[in-house]
Amino acid sequence: MRKYFSISVILVSIFLFASCTSLRTIPISENRYDGMEIFTSNVPLGRDYQEVRIIRVTGGWLSGPRTKMNRLVRQAKRAGANGLVDVKYDIIDGKNRLTGTAVRFM
Repeated sequence: MRKYFSISVILVSIFLFASCTSLRTIPISENRYDGMEIFTSNVPLGRDYQEVRIIRVTGGWLSGPRTKMNRLVRQAKRAGANGLVDVKYDIIDGKNRLTGTAVRFM
């Protein structure tokens, strides 16, 4: 009986740890998303731009990174930007957050 209990605890632990991991990605092809240039780091050398403002989009676990990216791009376009640089996705205090600097490329 004790042997079955130990095996059950191990299996339940593996299941819980495996089910808590997930991979969420934002589909960005060729540094573009919805017609906007997006860079997760600094802008490539030789590109002149003007910073418009920093944009932060937060949400709970149910709104994934794609939803947040749509909101980030929408807010950047409203601010008059044609690109986003230094885009980061992180989790703070149990909330997902997507941050980026809206820029206007020359």
